[in-house]
Amino acid sequence: MKYWTFLIFFLQSTMAMASDLSERLSGFSTIEASSGNFVETWRADYLDEPLISKGELRYKRPGQLRKLITEPTRIEQHIEDGQLSVIHNGKTNSIPLSEQPELAAGIYALQAVLDGDEEKLQKLFVLKYSDSNDNWNLTLTPKDKQVADSIESIIMQGNGNRIQRVAIRFYNGDNLLTEITHGD
Repeated sequence: MKYWTFLIFFLQSTMAMASDLSERLSGFSTIEASSGNFVETWRADYLDEPLISKGELRYKRPGQLRKLITEPTRIEQHIEDGQLSVIHNGKTNSIPLSEQPELAAGIYALQAVLDGDEEKLQKLFVLKYSDSNDNWNLTLTPKDKQVADSIESIIMQGNGNRIQRVAIRFYNGDNLLTEITHGD
């Protein structure tokens, strides 16, 4: 009897999580464009001190991301149609995300949440979602073996329909934290 009680509780909790996540993502799916300032901190064993960059993030439906780094040096990054374009010192380099699966994982996670695309998230990641008083936490564990060998998890936190933090944890101990502030 205890087994069945536990199983029923587990299934109800899992269905409630899926329903809450679906509701959260449907809120994101109504947003055509958004922007915010960011501070990004890269920590790695091989660095004497963390690398910190600052700038602005912009999103436009569907899946168009723009990252303008203003500090320590000016670099523009555009993501559209599976392609990352990097503009630095007047030169543009383009990288197909299909050739960089570890890089693509973080980008696809962010795009899918901002697009409200639960199907894409389910396809690429194992999801764990919690929500309390409009503050939410979404932990994404990559399903792709090559990505999973490198990335332990991607953790997104936010309030309402705004992402405030994205943390990428790597198995080698490195981590990348992006903190986003939104203007009102």
